[in-house]
Amino acid sequence: MAIKGVALTVVYYAWDAANNTFLTGDVANHTMRVVTDGTATAADNAPAEVENGAYKLLVSAAEMGGDFITVEGSSSTADIEIIPVSVATEQGVLATVAKTGADSDTLETLSGQVDGASTHTAANVWTAGTRTLTSYGTLVADVAAAVWEIATSGLTTVGSIGKLLVDNINATISSRAPEAGGNVAAILADTGTDGVAVADKTGYSLSVAGIQAIWDKATSALTTVGSIGKLLVDNVNATISSRSSHTAANVWAAGTRTLTSYGTLVADTAAAVWEIATASLTTVGTIGKLLVDNINATISSRGTADPGDQMDLQDAPNPTAITAIQADLAVEATLEAIQGAGWSDETLVAVKAVLDIAAGDVVNIDGEAMRGTDSAALASAWTAARAGYQDELAAANLPADIARILGLTQENFYLDTVVADGNGRMTSARMRTYSVAGSVGTAGDVLATYTVTATYTGSETAPTTYKVVKA
Repeated sequence: MAIKGVALTVVYYAWDAANNTFLTGDVANHTMRVVTDGTATAADNAPAEVENGAYKLLVSAAEMGGDFITVEGSSSTADIEIIPVSVATEQGVLATVAKTGADSDTLETLSGQVDGASTHTAANVWTAGTRTLTSYGTLVADVAAAVWEIATSGLTTVGSIGKLLVDNINATISSRAPEAGGNVAAILADTGTDGVAVADKTGYSLSVAGIQAIWDKATSALTTVGSIGKLLVDNVNATISSRSSHTAANVWAAGTRTLTSYGTLVADTAAAVWEIATASLTTVGTIGKLLVDNINATISSRGTADPGDQMDLQDAPNPTAITAIQADLAVEATLEAIQGAGWSDETLVAVKAVLDIAAGDVVNIDGEAMRGTDSAALASAWTAARAGYQDELAAANLPADIARILGLTQENFYLDTVVADGNGRMTSARMRTYSVAGSVGTAGDVLATYTVTATYTGSETAPTTYKVVKA
């Protein structure tokens, strides 16, 4: 027990942090201090060695004059730490007072102190209804100091926090890292495993049984999300031999890559085609833009077609439809086609000259001279006149040319082999003219055959170019 004001010998230890052991024989290097109620001063006395790293210091009565005393110090030896020791002092019993006389100062002083004391007993104090302290004085600081400066040797109650700390805080933190001494060897010796050699922390290895235990772990027990065990259980769900050994490059390098099933590819593609937004079909020249531009009204908003307007232009031509197509042929285009097929200005001049001769021959017939002439004479005269201009007409091949002209004006005219674009506009056809009306549409009595072609711009119905070429 440490008594306040009474000298006390305190035992302390010197710890070798480098070798994790207590150091003996170092007392000459110790510089000791005594902290009395928080004030440190050099120790009044020199320390002395005890044994096994233990040393002692006599703390003088003056140094013990406080409520809490701590012995601390330092060593000039490298890595040596002086472990501090703290004690709390207690008041000692009153010294025996010898009655030496009525005028004894000791007795008189004691009597005065008693006379000035309160007449209340402890029971009177504690039975008071309200016992609120008006001031704590140094109570808080004293309690804190008493808590932190309590001697570890006094903390012996099993199950208390004090004993727990004393038992487990049994070394400085700095002594724990890194391992540089014999701690591992001591642990191995204590556990009977000092014969196990571990060259380095990277060289640890499991026993055969330990390895086998890992591989024998039941997959049903590997349920922790995020663990490598659960990852393997979830994903290694088929044998490797059941998977293909081919790489992606092997697959695409195969000469024939016919799909045995399309899955929903066809349906998905069809849906993508028919559900494409019309607003996105803006590329000129594409079928998408053509449809957007030209399907600009509902079918029901158009007039109902006359059955007579419907036909197979190639195999079952309809006269009404052919007439409609023919009406689209401009006179200028027809005349240009005639000239471009072999006719010239000279040809037309020759036709006019023949017609003039015929007219002249008729005019030159003298009606008065022939009055009274019988019919045989008149017939003879007419035959002679007609023979003259018929020869001239034959020489100019005029009858055949006139027949061609009549055919191009749609006399004995036939149009077939019609090709139309997506808008129903004719782009090409075959046109034939006949010398005999009864042969129209057949392969006989054909005067001439022409190829008709037309081009269009945008959705307009009028052709941009129109061409008729004699075959």
